[in-house]
Amino acid sequence: MAPPASYPGKSFWDSILGWLPAWLGFVLGLAAGVILIIIGVVGDTERAGLIAFGIAAIASVGIAWWSGSRQEPRINPKEKSLGAYLSRIEQIPWLIILGLFVVAVIIVLAT
Repeated sequence: MAPPASYPGKSFWDSILGWLPAWLGFVLGLAAGVILIIIGVVGDTERAGLIAFGIAAIASVGIAWWSGSRQEPRINPKEKSLGAYLSRIEQIPWLIILGLFVVAVIIVLAT
């Protein structure tokens, strides 16, 4: 359970964004990925960089969800959680996500 708002060890961002449900970040990440792919495909010229970032975003959300929910898989309506938290992701999935975006940056620079 999340600490109360008056908890002194709570970070600035936790106190500002703590009221948002945990799954919202995953939904926004998926939406951003889909939007990037659509813009990359529909634009005047095909923009490989936008498509690469869109694919990286969607894959990253999937990896983060899988890894974060695998740590403590449970749905908790009181915590507004569908079972996955970014804070519970292991190191290897974080490195894979970083690698996806490094590849996307290389594609942007190469095209």
